[in-house]
Amino acid sequence: MCDLQKAFENILEENNVANPPCNRKVLKLILQDEIANIEFHKPKRVNESERLTIKVTRDAAIQLSEDKNTTDCTEEMKTLYDAAALVRKPINKCKKWVFTGSLEDVGNDNLPEELYSFFRWVIQGLITELSSKEKSDEVHKRAVSLAQTTVTMCLTERQKTNKKSEVLRLTREMPQQLAVGLAFHQATRSKELVSMHNGFGMSVEYNRLLRVEAQIEASVLQKMQCNAIMESTLHQKAEPGDAKPDLR
Repeated sequence: MCDLQKAFENILEENNVANPPCNRKVLKLILQDEIANIEFHKPKRVNESERLTIKVTRDAAIQLSEDKNTTDCTEEMKTLYDAAALVRKPINKCKKWVFTGSLEDVGNDNLPEELYSFFRWVIQGLITELSSKEKSDEVHKRAVSLAQTTVTMCLTERQKTNKKSEVLRLTREMPQQLAVGLAFHQATRSKELVSMHNGFGMSVEYNRLLRVEAQIEASVLQKMQCNAIMESTLHQKAEPGDAKPDLR
């Protein structure tokens, strides 16, 4: 509005109109008479000038902006959809991790590199290395954690098409979920806590946990028996034999 008033006064001055300065209210009346559906908008801040718009033009500009935002949003959602489909392929093809006594034997055939890289880029941004090694190690741990949770909670093709069952069970077991379940059960001996964390995808089922604990117990007992047999054998070899009589 300030720019319009200044331009109007310049026009009056160039046409040799006496007393070119124009009152703001007078200028508004002139604009309302000459332009239909004109609207004046008071500024929200003191240092801003009053603005004016034409209703038809304003509505068209708003609609154009909304259409552009909707188009951009749709394209971004399409990109994310394609990315999700791309990440799910190696998850469905990866081998199921099987507990054999160690929680650190997970490899790229059990945890897809594409999934791990995606979460690392989400956490740290589109860069290859961080300035601090400690920070990079922490990002690595978080990316592995998210990747293992995603693999565990990812639905199989059979689960997607099954319309009868209303329960979503975890079909894949990963070291993180097994370790969390073991830690909670050893600390609290609570079935409810284990089942609750299993519902959040953070732990294996309670019955599976009992089987793993029995497996660990049997393995420990077997090692203790093997150690006892080895110690007994070594002790027998270390004992001196019966002394032969002296015939002289």
